[in-house]
Amino acid sequence: IECIEFVHKYNICHMDISIENFLINDIKIQEECAQNKKSKISFLLNDVQIKCCDFGLAHAYIEERGDNKPCLSNKYCGKQNYQSPEIAARKPNFNAKANDI
Repeated sequence: IECIEFVHKYNICHMDISIENFLINDIKIQEECAQNKKSKISFLLNDVQIKCCDFGLAHAYIEERGDNKPCLSNKYCGKQNYQSPEIAARKPNFNAKANDI
């Protein structure tokens, strides 16, 4: 997702990616009614915007210029049903950026 790529570009990891942390704007619905037939409903998705929210558990990582090392973390957080295996197993020094994906 573009928003995750954006924050990772600045060495920030969300640490709590879940469906509850995305906002979706109103989706337009079009209904077509034909005589003596069932109505057809269409979702117009051209103007849909999805935004990531709730950065309360986010963490910024300091990375030296030109250093492509992963952002290692020991911060175990996030909703239990959405935790990565590394967090659930309390793996030390897991890659926080990979955890967001």
